[in-house]
Amino acid sequence: MILLAPVFSELAKAGQEAGLPVISAELTLVPQTTVKVTGKDAGVLLKLINSLDDLDDVASVELARNWLGSGRLRIRTRTLSALKDVPGAEGNECVLPVRRRDRTNGRELAVATSLALSGLELKRIEDGED
Repeated sequence: MILLAPVFSELAKAGQEAGLPVISAELTLVPQTTVKVTGKDAGVLLKLINSLDDLDDVASVELARNWLGSGRLRIRTRTLSALKDVPGAEGNECVLPVRRRDRTNGRELAVATSLALSGLELKRIEDGED
């Protein structure tokens, strides 16, 4: 069953209250669009994805546009070690250039990631974690 993040926690809670056993439940990002990445960029992106796989270390993702129409995708993590193997990362931040033609995809990635992070934070609050 695929649900949007806000409905996910409500349904899981209702299922538990009804006494239904929950075998597995997780929040997952499902891409709406894909972009072909090749060469050196593919290696860098793979290292970035592996470093941030479960979103636990991600603090924020945002897309900033410049006056020429292209932009930069800025990824910040909660720990310095999360990006240690990603080329070009400095400390807990990685900035990736986004071409003008890929700006919509970059914006969708930033919004979807922010939504997933909000869902994880809501789950932490519901579970009583700090």
